[in-house]
Amino acid sequence: MVVNCMKFAGIFFILVSSFTFAKEFPCGETFVKGEYVLVDSRDDEYYMVRKKNKQIEYFNHGKSKVVSKVKWLNGNTYLVYSIKYYNAPKSWEQNDQDITVTIVDCEGGVFNLKVQASGKDDVYFKYKLKGS
Repeated sequence: MVVNCMKFAGIFFILVSSFTFAKEFPCGETFVKGEYVLVDSRDDEYYMVRKKNKQIEYFNHGKSKVVSKVKWLNGNTYLVYSIKYYNAPKSWEQNDQDITVTIVDCEGGVFNLKVQASGKDDVYFKYKLKGS
């Protein structure tokens, strides 16, 4: 009887965890970590590598990069704090500010994002997994 209760508790935990995970990250964790490119750009022109709480953006064919800290607020929204610039335009560093990114939707492996920075108009981007 105790063994059956333990099995039931384990199965219940897995089901609840799966439901909670799907609710927290509607697009799954596909955009939480991986390599991405802007839709309609060449893979070497601009791409991004993300590990849950760290993001590195490569541009200018990999000659320049920005390293940022990522803080997830929920499954659709995260904050980006740029912490290091390598070969980036000086204007980027001078306008350094926290950025809020919201995943608007995700279909067919494409992530539609809304990027908000204080005092600036919202900007929309489309990303896809690198190599797809």
